[in-house]
Amino acid sequence: MGGKMKKEVTPFVLKYSLPDDWGEAEKEKNPISAKEVVEAINGGKRVEIKNAVIEGDFILRSANVDGEITIQQTKIKGHVDWSYATFKQVLSFENSLFETDAIFTVAAFEKDILLNGATFKGEANFGSAQIGGDAEFTGALFKQKANFNGTQIEGSAFFNPAAFEGVADFRSTRIGGNAEFTEVRFKQLANFNSAHIEGSAFFRPATFEGEADFVSTQIGHNADFEKALFKQKFSLNNAQIEKFAFFKNATFEGEADFGLIRIGFNAEFEKAVFKQKFSFNSVRIEGFAFFKCAIFEGEADFKSARIGGNAEFDDAVFKQKFSFDNAQIGGGTYFPGTIFADNVSFKDTSFKAIIFEYDGKVMAPLKANIDLSGCKYDRIQPISIWEDLMRHLKPYDRQPFTQLEETFRKSGEDELANDVYYERKRRESGQKKLRKRSSAWLMDRFHWLLTGYGVRLYYLIGWIVLLLAIGTVIFHLNGAVVPNPNIKSPSEFGSQNTLSYLEAFWVSISTFLPVDIPSGADWKPSSQIIWLLSMKFTTFATMLKLSGWILVPVGVAGISGILKR
Repeated sequence: MGGKMKKEVTPFVLKYSLPDDWGEAEKEKNPISAKEVVEAINGGKRVEIKNAVIEGDFILRSANVDGEITIQQTKIKGHVDWSYATFKQVLSFENSLFETDAIFTVAAFEKDILLNGATFKGEANFGSAQIGGDAEFTGALFKQKANFNGTQIEGSAFFNPAAFEGVADFRSTRIGGNAEFTEVRFKQLANFNSAHIEGSAFFRPATFEGEADFVSTQIGHNADFEKALFKQKFSLNNAQIEKFAFFKNATFEGEADFGLIRIGFNAEFEKAVFKQKFSFNSVRIEGFAFFKCAIFEGEADFKSARIGGNAEFDDAVFKQKFSFDNAQIGGGTYFPGTIFADNVSFKDTSFKAIIFEYDGKVMAPLKANIDLSGCKYDRIQPISIWEDLMRHLKPYDRQPFTQLEETFRKSGEDELANDVYYERKRRESGQKKLRKRSSAWLMDRFHWLLTGYGVRLYYLIGWIVLLLAIGTVIFHLNGAVVPNPNIKSPSEFGSQNTLSYLEAFWVSISTFLPVDIPSGADWKPSSQIIWLLSMKFTTFATMLKLSGWILVPVGVAGISGILKR
């Protein structure tokens, strides 16, 4: 080897610098004693070690360290216990290797700690440590458990990228700035339960091979998980994000639990993939929620969600049940191009507007049932979709029909409102049984046949025209009528005993109407037998009169709208 190890020892400095071209074997032959380094640190010296091997237990427990410590590209072979120590200057272990456990529990670092590129073969324990500046672990490798439970970091924390092969424990960690975990890989549990990040949290992208626990996490600015991959369960339950939440293109292979979270601005899930159950239960989003082109392969639970702005599901795919029960959406809710392959529930949901068609794109036809019980909205688009919705409505409930009818009437679509009312009455008619409630069944059929439940009055007109036509034919028969002696004497009619069709028509009208009219009053039905019907003409006239007493008031009631109430 061309170079030699350089050592500098003064009352203020301990410095070791090994040649960069030394290999592991050469460094192992020239180790530095951990005891010597500890004595220098306790003596207040500045320590600088580069490209070396430190041998022996490295114990600084409860020490007060005044000097700066810079140990770079160095293998530390012994046990490291710096717990409860206080470091007043910057501490650097960049690109160094800890072969055994490294314990920094409850240590106090008044300035930055720099462990960029460090490798921890044993446990790395920073539990309850206090760091006055930034914590830099860019490119660090944690082979076993990394414990940051209760750690307090005044500045930002940098782990972009880093790799956690053991459990990553960040429970109750507080970070005063940003938490940057860009391209980090967590091979086991990533536990951020009750962590508090005052800045933004960046996990774009990050890979979580084990469970990811972010329950009750608080993030002061944005939470960015764009393109993140979650291979097991991810839980953000009861978390609070003050500004934006980004999960664009994220993939959730395990269950995804976002229940009870609070987001101050928008939540963005465009093109996210949820392969198992997705829970958005009781979330609170002050801004918009974007799920455009998202794919839900498991059940999607949006029960009791509160979204202040729009909720956009354009081109989303729901392969299993989708539940929006008791949700409240302050803006429009968009489903153009959306595919629902299983049951859909909007029970007791409140929308400002529910949009199934936008910019020429329409929601795919429903393939299963939809529950709209108690669902309320001010506007629905397009109005033509109501038939598909009501066709798949199950279980039956009157409220979705009355809500839809009211919405159409408010928008001036009275004809459509009548169609909705008619469909509702037909559904309810099918539930009435002749054997159980014969009177109700008969009245319902009567109402339907005569007036179409008050919104198909041409039914009534058809019946009236049919009766008058039959009356015209009957009264045209030979011997059907005789002169009315109250009007004229028989001699004034001569030998006429068969009326023309026009005269028979007026007799039919005069007989049918419940009021007297001059036309047709010259004649009255005879007592002869109608050979086609085996009844007297007077009997037929009585039946026609009774029909008029029934149908005319029904027609008046239908025109006035009474029958629809």
